[in-house]
Amino acid sequence: MTAKRKKQFFKPRWKDHFTFSLRERRGFYLLSVLLFIEVGVLYYMRYVHEPGLPEDWSRIVLVGDSLLRVVAVSDSAQEDSGRANGIGRNTRTSSLFPFDPNTLNTAGWRRLGLSPKQAAAIVRFRDRGMVFRSKRDLMKIKVVDPAQIISWLPYAQLPDSLPVKNKVRSEKKTEKLDIGAADSASLVQLRGIGPVLAGRIVRYRNRLGGFLMLDQVREVYGVDDSVWTVLLPQVHLLSGGVRQYLTLNSMPEDSLRMHPYVGSKMARQICTYRKQHSFRSVDELQSLPLVTGEIYRKIVPYLKLH
Repeated sequence: MTAKRKKQFFKPRWKDHFTFSLRERRGFYLLSVLLFIEVGVLYYMRYVHEPGLPEDWSRIVLVGDSLLRVVAVSDSAQEDSGRANGIGRNTRTSSLFPFDPNTLNTAGWRRLGLSPKQAAAIVRFRDRGMVFRSKRDLMKIKVVDPAQIISWLPYAQLPDSLPVKNKVRSEKKTEKLDIGAADSASLVQLRGIGPVLAGRIVRYRNRLGGFLMLDQVREVYGVDDSVWTVLLPQVHLLSGGVRQYLTLNSMPEDSLRMHPYVGSKMARQICTYRKQHSFRSVDELQSLPLVTGEIYRKIVPYLKLH
């Protein structure tokens, strides 16, 4: 190959890279026109046209604001409906009314904005011996938001606070409580007695059939020597006596076993014995294996044949 032919062979053919078809040239021209028009529109909007929103755009903004208000009202209605069905937090305060938390039932707690579970929990808590003595005691309710409890305080029919402890102690020294007839609310006022222990004393007295002597209070679970030392100067027994008797020949086994001095095994022995032959005397109870001399001495005042 000669030098001239080599030069022609290796010569770059740049024109081949920049040749366009008719279709490509038309597309390029169209794109240029569109860019020119866009630049012109932008220049017009920026420097020629008066500032402000077009009339149609203003209408669109007004319609958008109206839609946003409709959505907000709809969300608020759904939230109120969910709260009415017990969904979400219960912070409604539109149903406030004067109430006594010591007597308010489940429906009343629901009116205050609580869910069924919250209302039932408060009623159970109160049935176990809880007594609300002042508005501050409402803060002991753990199943309710404290902020919601604070909104109740002006409507709670309770004193704002309890009397000074020194004054209460001086009154307790001069006035003793009849423990044979006192309810749990009265027992809670005594030093050393809380709501739980007050409820136990009342329930034990009812199961027993009445206190016959003051020392029977010491049989209540939780009344140890330290509690009894504090409690004894504050109580006495004026309404002592048997309020309910155990009828050996007719009382069902389930009722017999509920008595603190009987229990399940002794109740079963009593029923087995009377199936064979009825009790003709209360003293026959001593023939049962479980009835010791001490048990018979404690239980005999509560016994009757029929």
